[in-house]
Amino acid sequence: MMKKKLSIIAPIYLSLLIIDGVLLLMYGRGPMEVWVNQHHFPAGDVFFKYITYLGDGIILVLFFLGLLKVKKYYALEGGLVVLFQTLVTTFAKRVIWADVKRPRVWFELNEIPMNVVEGVSLHSKWSFPSGHTAMAFGVATYLVIISNKVHWALMWFLLALLAAFSRVYLGQHFVVDIYFGSLVGVVSAFAVHYHMEYWHPELKLKKGLKGGLL
Repeated sequence: MMKKKLSIIAPIYLSLLIIDGVLLLMYGRGPMEVWVNQHHFPAGDVFFKYITYLGDGIILVLFFLGLLKVKKYYALEGGLVVLFQTLVTTFAKRVIWADVKRPRVWFELNEIPMNVVEGVSLHSKWSFPSGHTAMAFGVATYLVIISNKVHWALMWFLLALLAAFSRVYLGQHFVVDIYFGSLVGVVSAFAVHYHMEYWHPELKLKKGLKGGLL
């Protein structure tokens, strides 16, 4: 099942990485974000304003409750995925690249009018990488790993893509931020999963972690 899921999703994700990578090499920060910002539309404003919460704290509550209902081991492993990607993104954006500003600052410095979705508060610092995107892709990738159906796996992947794009649409991040944010999420999920599989296989069989809580 894992091979079947990855044979469908991996080529799509890798293709997007290549396309985005080429665009980033061609345009860098700014032009793509300006284009997206200038093509706002009413339905998109509403849709992306709320879909962005898939990378926020509210998704964690639903994520853990859902995993606990199925199997407590999944909640443990999923929790480690979230913890790992959070530590990586927080250290990266607040220590290594703490001086990288958000699109709002770039627009202001270049004196370009910026469309702001009503009700959205734009941030100005800690832009790289995107924490929302890392969270969305970390959660989605883990759900892809444990999903028994390909259509469910595709749905989690699509939701992560939409959450990532929402960060650019809302003017909260540059494309490069969500590009590497997605990589952090994907790598975190696989790293934690395979670490647990190979180094702590006994936990899967532990009586207290086998069943669901609800």
